[in-house]
Amino acid sequence: MRKLLALILALACLTMMFALVACGSNNQEEGNDDNEQKNHAPHISPQYTLQDLLDIAYERRLDIAQQRPGHERLLELTKGRETESVDLELLSTSHADGLPITSEQAIEDVLLLFDVLRQIYGPYIYFGGDEVFAPIFDGIMAELSVLESVSQFTLRRLIFDSLDPVINDNHFRFGDMDFFGASATFFTSDTAFDKYEDSFRHRQSGLLVTEIEGHDKHQVLRLSMNERGNIFYSPVVYSLESFSGTRYTINIIYEDGSRDELTLDRLNPNRRTFREPCLEYVDGVPVVSVMSFGFLTATGFGIDIPSAEAFLSLAEKLHDEPAVIIDARGNIGGFETFVINWLYRLIGQDVPTNFVELLRITYENLYQAYAQFDNFDEFMEFVSAEGFVEPTEFVPFGDDHVKLSDNLPHEIVNNDQFIILLADTFTMSAGEIFANYMFSMENTLVIGQNTSGALINRGYAPMFLPYSGILFAPGRSLFVHCQGHFTEGVGFAPDIWVHGDALVAALTLVL
Repeated sequence: MRKLLALILALACLTMMFALVACGSNNQEEGNDDNEQKNHAPHISPQYTLQDLLDIAYERRLDIAQQRPGHERLLELTKGRETESVDLELLSTSHADGLPITSEQAIEDVLLLFDVLRQIYGPYIYFGGDEVFAPIFDGIMAELSVLESVSQFTLRRLIFDSLDPVINDNHFRFGDMDFFGASATFFTSDTAFDKYEDSFRHRQSGLLVTEIEGHDKHQVLRLSMNERGNIFYSPVVYSLESFSGTRYTINIIYEDGSRDELTLDRLNPNRRTFREPCLEYVDGVPVVSVMSFGFLTATGFGIDIPSAEAFLSLAEKLHDEPAVIIDARGNIGGFETFVINWLYRLIGQDVPTNFVELLRITYENLYQAYAQFDNFDEFMEFVSAEGFVEPTEFVPFGDDHVKLSDNLPHEIVNNDQFIILLADTFTMSAGEIFANYMFSMENTLVIGQNTSGALINRGYAPMFLPYSGILFAPGRSLFVHCQGHFTEGVGFAPDIWVHGDALVAALTLVL
C-alpha cells in the first residue's frame, strides 16, 4: 500500500569528461566590453577554472542542506485546521448557466469557498490562517449583502481582488485565467566584478565595493558568465511589485568614497517553442531537451504516457557520457515521479529532496484524493511495468496532515558525471523540482536565470462553486523550502547567471 501511495503523490505535481582548465579563453575580460573606464589602474582579475565553479556550487549545496526546516516549524504549519467535512462531489462539476445569481446564493458560494480553504488548502496556515482570512471573507459577504443579484464576473473579481494580496501561489487557479501568484521582474547588467573572500571589486577600476544602497551586495552580485565563457560577478535585482519600467538604477559606493550610478536593463526572456523530449548532440555534447514531464494540458487532467516513456528512455543512452546538458528552459512541469526515475536511470542512485512536503489530508483518505487522473489505471500499469523507484514514504503528521518524507540521508550525492541543467524564468513546478535535485548532487551546475517560482503547492483538479460556477483549484500540498533558498514568484537562483543564451554558455564549459 505504501508503494502505491508513494506513486500516487509523486505524479500529482503540476506543476560531462572535463579538464581543469580556465573557463573560456578570455577570463580576465570585462563582462561588458563597452563599460566606461574609470581613472584607476585595473587590478589583476582572478581566473576561474571549471573546478572553481564546481567548488563554489558545492559550498552552496552544503549551505542549502543545513537550512532544511525543522520539526517544530513543520508542526506550526499544521496546527488548528478545521476537520474536513466539505462534500467534494458537490464541487466536481459546474451546473451554473452563466446568468446572474442572488446575493444569498453568492454568499453561499463564498461560505463554501471559505470552508474549502480552511479544510483543504495546503498553505492556509502558511498564509495566516483564520486570523488573516476570516476578516477578508467577512468583508466579501458584507459587500454582497447589499446587492440584489451579482454576475459571475463581478463575484469572481470581488473574491480574487480580496484574496490576491494575501495568497502567493502560482498553482492556485481561480477562474479561467487568473492565478493567486506573483511573478518577479528581473533587472541585470553585465558589468563585471570579482569576489575576494567576502568583498567585491569592480573589475575595470579595481575599487572595493563598500555598499550597494538599499540592497545586500551579496544578494545582488551573482556569479555570472556570458556566451564567450567569461566568468565574473554581475548585478541582478528583482521586484515582486508591479513594475512597468524597462530600467532600474542601483547606487554603488566604493572604498574611496566615490559613487557609481549603475543602470540595469529589464530581463525580457523569450519562451522556447514547445517540443517533445529529445536528445541531440551539439559539437559532440549530448543535450537533452525536456519541456514537460508527461503533463496533459489540452486533452485532460491526466498523464501523457508516450511522452513520459520517450523522456525516460533517454537516460539509458547517456550512461557512458562524461558530460550531459539538460535543457529545462520553458519546462511547464508535470509529474515529478518521472524526474526521480530519470535521474535514477542516469546515475544509478536516488537523490534526496531539499524541501519537505506537507499534505493536508488524513492518511486514510490519501488514495481517494490522488486517484483523480483521467488515465490513472493505465499509468499505474505503466509504472509497475517500468519498475519505478520510490525513495519516499508517507507519514501521518500534525493535525490531519501527511508528511512526504524521503528515506535517504540528507546529504549531497556523489556523482562522477558532469551534469549541467539549463533553467529560465519559464521553468516551473516539476521543472523546478528537477533543478532542486541538482542542488543535492556533486558535479552539477544549474545555469541560466532564476526559475519561475511555482512550487509552494501542487496543481490540483479543478472545482466549481455550485451557484456561480466559478472554477477554482486549491491544492492540498505545502512545500516547505530551505530558508532563503526559494520564494514563490522568484524561484530558485541558478549557480551561474547567464547573460545571453544559456546553451551557448554551457557548451563553453564542456568543450
